[in-house]
Amino acid sequence: MAMGARGEAVLTVGDEQIAVLFTNRALAEAERATGKTILEIARGAESGNLGIGDVAQLLHVGMEHARRESRAGGR
Repeated sequence: MAMGARGEAVLTVGDEQIAVLFTNRALAEAERATGKTILEIARGAESGNLGIGDVAQLLHVGMEHARRESRAGGR
């Protein structure tokens, strides 16, 4: 069975480890939350034009999907 695209990472903030997970579903949710396509967000990041609101939305979506995955027992 083919697996979807997944981007998983752990961010370290002080002494705390925060998991983020970006699946296709999470990316679609991030697009809805920001009103921008993922390519627009990536281009903004590349050119230095990514706003803090976009970063906050991406982190929120990634953290929420990681939380859901951990509660469901993962894959």
